[in-house]
This record gives sequence, structure tokens and C-alpha cells, in this order.
Amino acid sequence: MKAAERLNEIGAHEKAIALIAEVFSQCPPFARLRWPAVVAHRALSHFDQAIAEDTLLIESAPLDHDYWSWRAQDRASSKDANRAHADFWIATSRTPYRNTALRLEELWQETSPCDAWLALRYHADALDDEDLLENSGEIEPCLGTGHAKIKSEDRESDALVGGQKARFSLTPEGLTVITSTLAAKAGVTLGEATTVLVEGEAVKAHLARATVKLRGLEVKDARVAVVDWLPEKIDGVIGLDFVSHFLTEHGEKALDLKGR
Repeated sequence: MKAAERLNEIGAHEKAIALIAEVFSQCPPFARLRWPAVVAHRALSHFDQAIAEDTLLIESAPLDHDYWSWRAQDRASSKDANRAHADFWIATSRTPYRNTALRLEELWQETSPCDAWLALRYHADALDDEDLLENSGEIEPCLGTGHAKIKSEDRESDALVGGQKARFSLTPEGLTVITSTLAAKAGVTLGEATTVLVEGEAVKAHLARATVKLRGLEVKDARVAVVDWLPEKIDGVIGLDFVSHFLTEHGEKALDLKGR
């Protein structure tokens, strides 16, 4: 691995990739050697190959937030905005980082400023870093509607997705996740294929949009990930991306969510 890293340091990225491929042809692949492969592909602007390496790293260690963040950055660099957005929020669900907020802001500042500002607002609260709001615009028009308090002991809740009744887990993932059965009933149109984090596993999914209502809270055209399986009797899992559409106050025993 050190030889590959040294080749990257001197700018010999093609040689680093060839060396890693040769090692993998003779030995079982191991995750740590994929790191310099990602670096080399990025340096050469081979973002599809970098994303492929990122995905293998995610599959090897789904709970490592760095790998989700790496793939998010490579997808952002390849202009794959929707899948980058999903990966950034999954990374945030493990550990919120200032850089994640800034990358989301950069990703959406021109085409979807509300996505940028909501990400900045969420991370400013999570990290107690008001400086993140320096480039934020007016947040109120971007918020969802309604007001609810989620008690710390609450684990599940009734919800509506596209008008269809559902049962949601309140243990948040990065994105709101729903089953393919619920998506079909709600008339949800499936979009890009990706992998998302569910119950600690990297699971195949399709990105989509749907109106989600939960305990008086509503986000129209919310981002969701559609998967084939969730734990028994659960139709969906609420996401931090959904939560970001509301102003939050953390009480001693409840999370207070307020929309516009």
C-alpha cells in the first residue's frame, strides 16, 4: 500500500492504479488498499471508477461514515447531484461534519438553494456552529409545515406517504426510507439506483420523491429511498433530510419540530 501511496505522491496515478490491480489479481482484495485507488482515480478525474471503489468500501464497512462521504464527494464531482445528496445525508446520520454542510451548500447553491440552506441550518444546530449560516438565505419558505413533539421514548408512528397509510420507525436514517410495496401503492415513481444505509447494512435502493406526513408534519416532494425490505410491520424510516425541513429544539425529553 505504501508503494501505491508513494506513486500517488509523485503524480504517477496510472502506475498506482496498475500496481493495485496487480496486487488484487494475486491476493484477496482488502479495503485499505482501495484508499490509494480512490485517490488516484480522483486525481485523474476518473470519478466513475472512484465511485465504484467507494461503493466496494461501503459494502465492506457500511457503518464507516467516511466511505459514504467519499462517495458523496465523488458523485458531486461527477455532477450526480441527487445521489451525492443521499450519500451526504447518510454520512451525516453517522457523524455530522462541517465539511458535509459546506459540500451540500456547494452542491445546491445554484439549482436548489432550499436544499443548500436547509443543510446549513441543520448542521449549524447539530454542531452549534452559527457561522455556517453566513451564506444562508431566508429559511422560512423552505420549511415544511406543521408542529410536533417527538418524545425520546417514541419508536414508531403512523404516517402518510402520497396519501397512503404507513407505519414509520422514528430511529432516523440519513434519508427517509420506504418499502417498494408502499411506494407502489402511493404511485411513487422510482429514480436513480443507489445503495443506502438501513439497519446498519448497505441496501440496494432507488431514489424518489413523495409527500410525507407524520404527526402533523408535512414535507411535499420529500426525498425518499425505496427499498425492497424493512423490518416486519414497518413501512418506512424517517430521515434526517426530512427533519432538516423543520426548526428543531432539543428538550430534556422531546424533540420539538416546527415548520412554517
